Amino acid sequence: HSYPPQLVDDLAIAREQATNLKSPPLATAEAHGGGGVTIDDADRVLLKTALKAVFHALMTADPALVKTQLDLLLKRYTHPPPISTEAALVDTIKTVAEQFPGDIGVFCIFFLNLVSLQPGEAIFLGAGEPHAYISGDIVECMATSDNVLRAGLTPKPRDVENLVGSLTYSMGRAQKHMVFPEPWGGAETEGSGGGAKTRVYDPPIDEFSILHFDLEEDQTEHHRAVHGPSIVIVTKGRGEMVGSNSIVVEEGCVVFIGAGEEVVWKARGRQGLEIYRAFCE
Repeated sequence: HSYPPQLVDDLAIAREQATNLKSPPLATAEAHGGGGVTIDDADRVLLKTALKAVFHALMTADPALVKTQLDLLLKRYTHPPPISTEAALVDTIKTVAEQFPGDIGVFCIFFLNLVSLQPGEAIFLGAGEPHAYISGDIVECMATSDNVLRAGLTPKPRDVENLVGSLTYSMGRAQKHMVFPEPWGGAETEGSGGGAKTRVYDPPIDEFSILHFDLEEDQTEHHRAVHGPSIVIVTKGRGEMVGSNSIVVEEGCVVFIGAGEEVVWKARGRQGLEIYRAFCE
């Protein structure tokens, strides 16, 4: 029995999952999961509907079946068969499975893009887009919300049905979600010998943008007043923030800046001063 190649291609998922979908035993174990969903559904329904059905079946599968199939998957990765599998994907599966034994969230990785962000890179995920933060140090900003939903890879309460019902099921590569920094016109740097240090990450929403700069010792950065409030975190170094008053800031400090306030940042010490500032206006 063969599965429609269009579904395997358009889901834009990892090659290992594409191989799984072409393998009837594993496809049956993963996709049926008590929901009676088959890949042939893609012949009759829109891809998003099919993806939602498969994901719902996976997320509501019997825990005993999940554990059995996860053990088999890990065994395959310990003694790999002659198939092409990305090393980064295998390492991620093994790491997450060790942290959360028997968790359905391990299989969710096959439905997501595996993204490795380098310093300075950023990605934006809109409402209804699932994600799992695996490792590393990041600055994360989220609009005010009272409905954060979890369904896997967490010790916190889970709400599978609401999560499955609220996702967008949009498909594509991670590149379309990348946000690239641009020079911010509201800044001016003293002591740099060049242009302003501040860059802005401006996602396609109204709720917030993020400013970033990394000053060297004794450099000064001027920020114009913005029309909305700001929250600042210092991620490196030590310095001084001068606005309506003057305060010393250092790594780990978080500062609130009210609307309409001009601010001057002064780096003190060999480490300089690195700042991320989330704001809205």
